[in-house]
Amino acid sequence: MDFPYVYENSIRISSYHVDCDEVLSLPMLFCLCQDTALNHVTDLDIGWRFLSARNLFWALSKMHVRVERLP
Repeated sequence: MDFPYVYENSIRISSYHVDCDEVLSLPMLFCLCQDTALNHVTDLDIGWRFLSARNLFWALSKMHVRVERLP
């Protein structure tokens, strides 16, 4: 059974995503997460167009992430 709130996305990490030690930076990790979130809500038809038609928007106010190892 597919649960609509679970979203999987494969991302190819490019050279411009990593630092000189070939480690993904935290700011880039958050950018990739934000892109994935946007793709998710767009697939659910509750993205930007849905919200703006109702004079609504969403804003991320806080994020808690525990990173055990950067790719």
